[in-house]
Amino acid sequence: LRLRRTQQAPTHWGLPSDTPLSRLAGSLEDDELALVVGNRAAPAGLLIAAYEANVLLIDQDLTGIKASESRAAAEALGQRFHTLVINLSGWFPDVNPNLVVIDPTIIGSLDDATASKLVKLLKSRTAPGGVHLFLSLSVEEDLIPMDVWKRHYGGWVVESSSRAGRPHWLLTTRP
Repeated sequence: LRLRRTQQAPTHWGLPSDTPLSRLAGSLEDDELALVVGNRAAPAGLLIAAYEANVLLIDQDLTGIKASESRAAAEALGQRFHTLVINLSGWFPDVNPNLVVIDPTIIGSLDDATASKLVKLLKSRTAPGGVHLFLSLSVEEDLIPMDVWKRHYGGWVVESSSRAGRPHWLLTTRP
């Protein structure tokens, strides 16, 4: 019990304490899924798994996936934390997550057409009332510019927070 409480602290995973992750993870029901896109967002997925939620981490990088699996096993979270290596421009798992955590560098690393296709697919698979959280893991990183959010997330409710004058997370909620 004490270990789980420690694991439910964002700082245990090297995440900023002011992210909405704990609130979001704590609101997931037993049958709901959190999808994490990108190995760099794996700490967010591990935090969510510490709340006894089911997590699926997807990425194109096998080495990163293996490292995330090892960390989950070491933290006794392997039962709730699952991984899958996929090509983000190709096949996509048949899941309908309630929470999607996205490493913005993944979107930034894709060409515009692939990034647009991925975001559109993630939006279409997200359950009504579900959320997408774009989480910047360092002060130096920029989130995707606001015009991109407006283009991709029109009609969704948008909430954001900044640190040192730069946005570090952006939360979008599906109506």
